[in-house]
Amino acid sequence: MANQVSLLTYLQVALPAIPANPPQPSGPNTTNDSYSFQDIHNLTIWEEFNLANILQTYQTVLTTSSLAADPFPTSPPNAINSENPLRHRITEMISTRLRRALRTGFASLSAVKQMNGLTILSFDVGEAARTIGTYTPDIAYFTAGSQPGTSWNRAPGDVKPSWKWDTAMSSGTNYQRKEYRQALSQS
Repeated sequence: MANQVSLLTYLQVALPAIPANPPQPSGPNTTNDSYSFQDIHNLTIWEEFNLANILQTYQTVLTTSSLAADPFPTSPPNAINSENPLRHRITEMISTRLRRALRTGFASLSAVKQMNGLTILSFDVGEAARTIGTYTPDIAYFTAGSQPGTSWNRAPGDVKPSWKWDTAMSSGTNYQRKEYRQALSQS
């Protein structure tokens, strides 16, 4: 039997560094006719979203649920130079691990009747969830077991390399602030 670790330990395994070779110039972020940086008016920090609050609510399930350890490959990942290679690294390094973690956590909560109105979710590419209009996000969290493309995306997201989106851009130059909000408007 494989070495078992707690769900908390499993989720705390650090990813290997992904080397980056950004193009020069990198160009503006993706745009969508339905959404714009101008749609983002106020930015605030979500103070309640932190490890202490997560542990206060879910520490029992995180420390008592176990699954097989799944170390990352020892070979270094290839460098990225755009969004497509980054999406591929997420697929090969994170997607399966994240789905396993979600299944384990929800199974543990269900077993002790602690779902408390939560919906069992899974994770995949954006097309796995229902899309709105012509916009398809890069990633999706959706109701587990649903037919592809039918469940609402609970947390749509766009994948951006750090040279195209970084939290420091929120208070940078006018161009950086615009690009920061443009990426937020896509999700």
